[in-house]
Amino acid sequence: MDKRTVKVVLLVGGRDFGRCPIASETAPALWPVMGEPALQRVLHHLAGQNVSEVVICSDDDISVLRRSISIPCGIVVRFISEKLPMGTAGCIRLAAGGDRKSLWVVMRAAMMRPPDIAALISAHDHGQTDLTLMLKSHSELTAGNELADIYIMEPGVIKHIPLEEYCDIKEGLIPALVQAGGTIRTAQLSHSIGAFGERNEYLAAVGQYLCSNYTKNMNVSGVAGETSGHLFIGNAKIDPSVRMYGPVKVMNDVTVQAGVIIFGPAVLEQGVKIGRDSFVENSVVWSGATIGPRCEIRNCVVGHQASVPAESVLADTGMVEVSPRRKIKVESFKPKAEKASRIRKRRSLSREAEISPTEEQHEHVTLGVPLMLSAGFSLLLIGLIAAYWNVLADVWRIWISNAEYSAGIAVPFLALFVLWSRREKIRRCVIGPSYWGIAGIAVSSAVMAYGIIYNNVTAQRISFIMAVASVVLFLFGRQLFVKTATVLLFLMLMFPMPQSVHDSVLLPAQRFSVSSAEFCLQCMGMYASSTGDILNVDRALFAVGPGCSGLRMVSAFFIVSAMIALLIRRSIWEKMLVLVSSIPIAMFCNTLRITLAGAGAKMLAENIEWQNLLHTAGGYAMIPVAMMGLMGELWLVSKLLPVKTERPAVNNVSIKWEST
Repeated sequence: MDKRTVKVVLLVGGRDFGRCPIASETAPALWPVMGEPALQRVLHHLAGQNVSEVVICSDDDISVLRRSISIPCGIVVRFISEKLPMGTAGCIRLAAGGDRKSLWVVMRAAMMRPPDIAALISAHDHGQTDLTLMLKSHSELTAGNELADIYIMEPGVIKHIPLEEYCDIKEGLIPALVQAGGTIRTAQLSHSIGAFGERNEYLAAVGQYLCSNYTKNMNVSGVAGETSGHLFIGNAKIDPSVRMYGPVKVMNDVTVQAGVIIFGPAVLEQGVKIGRDSFVENSVVWSGATIGPRCEIRNCVVGHQASVPAESVLADTGMVEVSPRRKIKVESFKPKAEKASRIRKRRSLSREAEISPTEEQHEHVTLGVPLMLSAGFSLLLIGLIAAYWNVLADVWRIWISNAEYSAGIAVPFLALFVLWSRREKIRRCVIGPSYWGIAGIAVSSAVMAYGIIYNNVTAQRISFIMAVASVVLFLFGRQLFVKTATVLLFLMLMFPMPQSVHDSVLLPAQRFSVSSAEFCLQCMGMYASSTGDILNVDRALFAVGPGCSGLRMVSAFFIVSAMIALLIRRSIWEKMLVLVSSIPIAMFCNTLRITLAGAGAKMLAENIEWQNLLHTAGGYAMIPVAMMGLMGELWLVSKLLPVKTERPAVNNVSIKWEST
């Protein structure tokens, strides 16, 4: 190893928005491991490993990484930010630059116990290969997931990574290397590294770390209460009645009050406070967090400085820091039955006793503020409708006169239905004015002025939606605006597409409808040919006009699909699949309609009334058929890619209950 220049690339994934509050707030590489960020532990480990340079590659804010860690002595660290997604192999290409002599070790930065670099290089040299894939140790192998995401590659491998393209090691680099005749082998790690990328993996890695022999040198002391298993306790204030069942790590300045029960694996970091009679199981509580009395915490990660209210129940989740304005949202963790009983009790007491003037005043203010804001929103909305009356009147004429866009009249009512379905989430939002809304109103006015000056109808229509969104942001605040942003965007579908776009897609859509129907009729054994927009089905002529181009079907079904995407509880990519697939499904249904109408034109050549009836009935039947196709698509996706529910982290500690 001393004869070779070794460089390490640490892949620091960014924040994972949407699935977990902890991952949305902090990148996993900065999650603490026994008091310090995982990335910091990896750097300390690499400082004594004879590594010439460490390159930290991240698609998140590099300044956050710089502030969160300190560079150890004896190591050179370089930061690289992915401005565009490049993939794991693309990060290596960017890190290498013009270097074609160094041996590269690539691994994730979020891990409990980094591997020994010398051992990795030795395994790579023993295999005499271009690329070595490290497998997980025997102690952490799981079905279908053997790779440890650690790679050792020769300098020549870099040339197989395409320039200026997204490239992943597994899906891009390895196939390219195999095709070029390169050699790839595997080697197995000797111990568990405890790599993690989400909450369950993090809890499992912490548990395995505490249960291993790597904690034997930590300071150990006992507590006066009932205990079992390994306990690692620093300078903490623990009530004698506290019961702990290890492995449990308690750091300095921790306060644990009477009646608390802690089941390991569990970690209480510095400055944590746990109230009376609380229960903590298989969880990690980060520094400065406070857990109120009579709380129940299971399989959770409680973030830095977070405050869990009394009698809360947290299970299989992560909780970030809660500001004073947002503390009301945490009340949703309380059991609904318990909240309902307290409400009933408060109502019964209010009927038995007089409410003091101060309580009456407080109740009036609490209910009056939303009513005042709703009234203000209604007045401003009426003012917006008056200001945009010409724009809205023009849209109304299009709805009435143009069948292709008549479905737009239903969009406002569908939007109200979606808002009603989200009423519980909206009710929990903290209401307060945001002055960013004033800036939004100014921007929407500028867009409106542009549309008027240059006679751009599309800009005027977009300006109306921007103005409504800005009013919502100004009156109700950021939280409610975020909850309703997709619904406000949905309102755009009530407007017709720009005329230039309509003209450019009408003729191709009409040609596709004619040619696809001709093909289907031929597959049914009928003689079919087309000339322009005329279908000849066994000498029965059938005209496919602009109304049969499919645009009417596409516009109507796209609105329906967008509403379904807003209502279903699926992942983002599944919602996008619903939207994108609605266009080909609608075009397929239109082709089916024309095919049936063409076949009917042959069979009912002498009866024009029945032809018209079949044509009209086919138009009404296509939306249900398209809905069946969309539901079938979602069913197929759910069978091929079932939803992965979070399972509790594996607890490797056997706990024996004893009666006292």
